[in-house]
Amino acid sequence: MLQDLPGFDKSVKTTSSEYGTMGRVFLFTNENIGGYCAKTNLVGKDVLAVGASGDHAFESLFDGAKSVDTFDVNFTQKPVIELKQSMIQELPYENFMDFFFDKENFFDQRILQPIWNDLPNSVHALLNLYYSRAERGKRMFYYDGINPNKNHYDKIRYLRSQESYEKLQEKLQGKDIKFTHCDIHGLGATLHKKYDVIMFSNIFDFLYADIADNMQAFNAFYQRVLCPISKNNLSTDGGQIFLHYMWGQHAQKRSKMLEDWQKFCKMFNRKNSGRGQSLDTMPVPSMSRQTHMDNVFVLQQQKIK
Repeated sequence: MLQDLPGFDKSVKTTSSEYGTMGRVFLFTNENIGGYCAKTNLVGKDVLAVGASGDHAFESLFDGAKSVDTFDVNFTQKPVIELKQSMIQELPYENFMDFFFDKENFFDQRILQPIWNDLPNSVHALLNLYYSRAERGKRMFYYDGINPNKNHYDKIRYLRSQESYEKLQEKLQGKDIKFTHCDIHGLGATLHKKYDVIMFSNIFDFLYADIADNMQAFNAFYQRVLCPISKNNLSTDGGQIFLHYMWGQHAQKRSKMLEDWQKFCKMFNRKNSGRGQSLDTMPVPSMSRQTHMDNVFVLQQQKIK
């Protein structure tokens, strides 16, 4: 069982309203990671990212990051990341695309035969569980990659073409994507490394559902998560935290959240002027809606002069 594998921390308790320490997994991102990576110089940088599908790590390495460490409260994401990394490093582009995106070949074990014996134990455990469940195995995933709107995945840059896939193959050689089984509230006490860039995806959405007021929720996130993380793990030389990815503000709730976030930024930046940190918003093209923009909330650590 996955819970018996090295790296699974039985002491971890989730503070998320959506995700447990074991459960359904993401195979691919549903956010435009490349949209904000492209606005950030990641060459030679140390990155910390939520584990999820592994795409935050892969997109960061695609852009030249020196190292990427990941964390996730859901331990089942670890073998997903390891499976994708093994395939990218060792198998051709067409094999990878067939395995994840072709209805007839989805998770076809024959595609993995050339690398089966070299796959990590956690990957074997995940795949054996999937194959033992037959068609019910797809319930292990939030979505299975067989999406009629293939354009949705074209914003994942390493999937766009054989050339981009081979670029990531090259970047991955010799890289070890470290995974830590950890809840976000325990990161500052668990990790002891400084990072230039930290990526939290949309974890914020599932932390403070009991706080109806956005301003109070933002303040709770800053005090409980961002303060210890920025103190213990963020580079003081211009470090950045992409602290929340907010999907297109076309919905009323999202529009109000963006409005309140901008008010929070203005208040925070006024109070903290000269103290070394600022908050901002970075708009990026939506992953799936061509006429909409998503918004990334950013904490910026000022560079040491």
